Amino acid sequence: MDSVLRAEGLDRMGWRWAKPEGGLLFWLRAPAGVDTREGSHFYEACLAKGVIYVPGNLCFADGAPSDYIRLSIGALPNEKLEEAARRLCDAARNL
Repeated sequence: MDSVLRAEGLDRMGWRWAKPEGGLLFWLRAPAGVDTREGSHFYEACLAKGVIYVPGNLCFADGAPSDYIRLSIGALPNEKLEEAARRLCDAARNL
């Protein structure tokens, strides 16, 4: 997933992430001003492209940031994860 996100230019759009060394979750931070909460423009754009993520604010206590997303990467084969990454990048490009 990391290589697809970079190839699609998500980092050049201001998104940040650390390549996970293990585990089943992939966290990304949106650039300033991009709201990733449920119902946001980005959330709805991802849903329209068939990509579902957990808004990061649901994973924090009070005062949660609204610019994180959590992707579950343990249940799908690599080719489907790569396609999801491409779709997510497309949604980000169209903000």
